[in-house]
Amino acid sequence: MIDAAIGTLCALNTHRLDRGELAQLSAHLKVNNLPFSDIETSTGAFFAFRTAQDETLGYAGVELFGRDGLLRSVLVLPAWRNRGLGSAIVEMAAALARELGVERLYLLTVDAADFFAARGFGALPRADAPARIAQSSEFASLCPASALFMGRDLRALRPSLPVA
Repeated sequence: MIDAAIGTLCALNTHRLDRGELAQLSAHLKVNNLPFSDIETSTGAFFAFRTAQDETLGYAGVELFGRDGLLRSVLVLPAWRNRGLGSAIVEMAAALARELGVERLYLLTVDAADFFAARGFGALPRADAPARIAQSSEFASLCPASALFMGRDLRALRPSLPVA
């Protein structure tokens, strides 16, 4: 699985979404029952991951809180699932977050804890969330209180990824 994800990682193009493209991301998140209501007003960085032919495979976003980041909106579009793309997208999002100065990347998940644990995220008590992350709409209201809080240290990453 890791080898497939690494091969996929090398084949994906990354595109940072501009404000005009966030409505399409919101629509995809809504259809897939993921938090979407604040996407178009968020100050986060959201990315589309595409083939060399410019076909969108999935998305991810990182809300920036100084040296802390909140990974969100990780989504592989249905036609592209079960090919290792989720792993590749998470790794690329982590590298992009690191490029943006993030040292610790956090997330909330209702049903993908095992997936994220296999990608280096560890479960953390919600009470240990950095204050600015705990005040984010994702943490404070969009995700249920039952969502698992997880984190990963990114300081060992030394990315250099092109973003179109």
